[in-house]
Amino acid sequence: FLPLWRGTWGRASFAPLRLAELLPYLYYKVTIMAYEDNHLIIIGGVAAGMKAAAKARRESPAMKITVVTDEEYISYAGCGMPYFIGDIIKDSKKLLVREPPYFKNMHNIDVLIRHQAIAIDTKSKQVKVKNLENGQDLAFNYDKLILATGAQPIIPPLPGISLGNIFTLRTINDAVKIKSFVDSGKVTNAVIVGGGLIGLEMA
Repeated sequence: FLPLWRGTWGRASFAPLRLAELLPYLYYKVTIMAYEDNHLIIIGGVAAGMKAAAKARRESPAMKITVVTDEEYISYAGCGMPYFIGDIIKDSKKLLVREPPYFKNMHNIDVLIRHQAIAIDTKSKQVKVKNLENGQDLAFNYDKLILATGAQPIIPPLPGISLGNIFTLRTINDAVKIKSFVDSGKVTNAVIVGGGLIGLEMA
């Protein structure tokens, strides 16, 4: 919609806009249309990746959008994981917010879960991807690329760090492992390293 007339509420007369005043609107429209047929690849899901995909779809309804993530779940309530581990939330599926079919059906966004981006060739604009389920190697050409892989827990190189009773908490699968260990009845003492919101909720 282009505002072809200007005026002030309460005044009877309106004047047509000059072409120079319309140019910013026309430039915006032409720019968006020029990118509609391009391929956007987003590496990483969950909050940043899926929000970037949704925003890109709103800005360009015809652009091809592909999300590549090595995780199984793409949209979940991370702050709810301590409550799942503490048995307040009984089922880990209650933490899920959206799944891949939703993004395909509602926004025409392709989401490849359990696919890991293993190389990026910026000269040829190509991302090499490995299917973690069957080991198949794939390659995708892109016009635009967004890296939204998020953070990884810092694991300090300390003696005993690889023992079976040391966990990190970032994904739903991490929460399932911790809850399984807690429910085994073998836990008498626990140390939580990290005082952020999730760390405090875990305590």
